[in-house]
Amino acid sequence: MPYQQYIDYRKFSGRLKADLVEVGFGNAQFLVEIAKQNPDKIVLGFEVSDASIRKLVRKLRNNYIPNLFFVKIDAFWGFQLLVEDNSVEKLYINYPCPWFKKRHHRRRITRREVLLLFAKKIKSEGQIIIRTDYYDLVEYTAQQAEGIFEVRSSQIHVDQPITKYEKKWLEEGRKIYEIVLTKKQSKDPDSQTNEIKFLEISYRDTAMVIPKKMSLDQILNYLRSIREEEIRLKDQVVAKFLDSYFDERKIVVETLISEKGFVQKFFLLIEDIEEKYLIDVSEFSEILRTDGILRFVRYISDVLSKEDDR
Repeated sequence: MPYQQYIDYRKFSGRLKADLVEVGFGNAQFLVEIAKQNPDKIVLGFEVSDASIRKLVRKLRNNYIPNLFFVKIDAFWGFQLLVEDNSVEKLYINYPCPWFKKRHHRRRITRREVLLLFAKKIKSEGQIIIRTDYYDLVEYTAQQAEGIFEVRSSQIHVDQPITKYEKKWLEEGRKIYEIVLTKKQSKDPDSQTNEIKFLEISYRDTAMVIPKKMSLDQILNYLRSIREEEIRLKDQVVAKFLDSYFDERKIVVETLISEKGFVQKFFLLIEDIEEKYLIDVSEFSEILRTDGILRFVRYISDVLSKEDDR
């Protein structure tokens, strides 16, 4: 695998000045082509599908493209974490899922919250270029982009399909639409994005030490008694415990946490250190240490330091 081109967002520090970005690159045909056509530009692809990642990896094995990079993360979180402000020239979104049902519109990639984030990362006169065969998405996007971008949309004639699905839809006689959102310097977005606070801290920086009020057996029984129950903190942080593992000096609990929709799984460590317990994220958990995780560790530490009657 061309590891030098894969970005592990959990270990990456700093920000990328990505010139051209594609969100959801699918079979990677379009991403590879724009990287080849723009060898002097940094090209970045976001994708969450393992199958799509494998397709790109196969292409890169036989055709090394030094200016192309990719990451496996939802673009909303990836842009927050990896992309430098005012750096992107063009952002391509080819045939995003339209989420047809109205109750699912909040999942659309062109909802206002996401467009506000993209606007922060795109340079002045930069563009978001979207293709779709679903006209309702064109109207929705124009409405969501109001006051953020200058909007232009049109039905387009396609000579060379950019995806296999586009080729299929053209053969079926479907109409293809293109939406171009241009960032103007005078535009002043009227609200803030729902961003997560990522912490530049490492192993043990989240650690808490508490007095020993219960035995490890009691702690284990307590954790198992609340297995899969939702623990809700402020700022849309929700966590739950899954399986627990135990030896004579420590407990490791598989933990799932969602912070404003960003989901991570990690192992919570509770270790006996003489007359106290150390509570922290296990060093074997490859996660982003966020403000939500820090607050969750503090919350559990507070609960266990008081629960002496269990």
